[in-house]
Amino acid sequence: MKQKTLTLAICLLFALTGLSGLKVRSQTEVNFNEEWAGDDFMWGLVAYHIPFNCYELRSEDFRIIADNGIEWLSVDFAWRLIEPRDEVYDFSYYDFIVSEANRNGLKIIAKIGNGYNGNRPVVPDWTKDLSTERYVEEISEYTKKVVRRYKGSIYKYSIENEPNEIEGHVRNGWRVGEWNEEKVFEILKGLSRSVRSSDPRAKIILSVGTCSSGWETWLRKAVSEVDFDVIGIQSYPCIFLPNPYLARNVEDDIGIARGYGKDVIVLETGYHTYLRSQQNQARYIEEISRAALNAGAKGVFFYEYLDGPDEPLESEKQFGLLKNNREPKLAWLKYGEVIGGYK
Repeated sequence: MKQKTLTLAICLLFALTGLSGLKVRSQTEVNFNEEWAGDDFMWGLVAYHIPFNCYELRSEDFRIIADNGIEWLSVDFAWRLIEPRDEVYDFSYYDFIVSEANRNGLKIIAKIGNGYNGNRPVVPDWTKDLSTERYVEEISEYTKKVVRRYKGSIYKYSIENEPNEIEGHVRNGWRVGEWNEEKVFEILKGLSRSVRSSDPRAKIILSVGTCSSGWETWLRKAVSEVDFDVIGIQSYPCIFLPNPYLARNVEDDIGIARGYGKDVIVLETGYHTYLRSQQNQARYIEEISRAALNAGAKGVFFYEYLDGPDEPLESEKQFGLLKNNREPKLAWLKYGEVIGGYK
């Protein structure tokens, strides 16, 4: 997800003057669109985003998730875990995840190729000094092995992670080394080709972060240059200001993305509880669900299942809908209530 690095003074200035550019819609403007609130809508959860020990899923987690009405999981198939050393593969953890998900009736979006190589490492250490050409070759080979292994069990793959926001990732220390747009597009094309060749029936999702300016221009270029099927917006409208009603601005993002003629899902969105209330997090769940349904998105995935005490940033530690000891927050109960209202 996207954690901006603005100073408290600037955030307070935005809050007091309204110069942040964020709009709060009146409640009467937002109505649920029943058309999308059926079996085809993907009620999802980001369940494993960074390969930290604190996020490791247990058998009972899949039952807990399914019992709350959730049907879809977003899971990062971390290259770091799968190929810790060059040409040495270990799929044991992901075999477990796929097996437990299937046993509990949960479907998976597999996120592949996340380039985080800094303080939230997802790629193997041995890749850090590779040239762009070699990096694309190696990440393509890992992708082919993942897709071929889980062909028939997984049908949706999200490639990279917010590739339009690499500058912010570098500022936060999530990516290190040389990153530029040309490199990113070569990676995206390689990932897309690898999925297509390994499972032609699979759907490819391209994630785009909508928190930074210029995302629409970047998406326009991606649509013209990269082969993919679904736009997955990753939006954090309350990252600066704790007002959960700002969630309604996601409607605008969905509308812009749908203009490219592709299905759109809210692939990632969340509200942390660091110095913020559980009540507001629960309200955010309701407002984002309302916005996604109203704007015609095909699904919503909330970030994230568990709090992450291993995270480097304080706010990142408390995005969970459950505490790390599996104690549910109010947002977890609200999410189950929202889903139940549409089944």
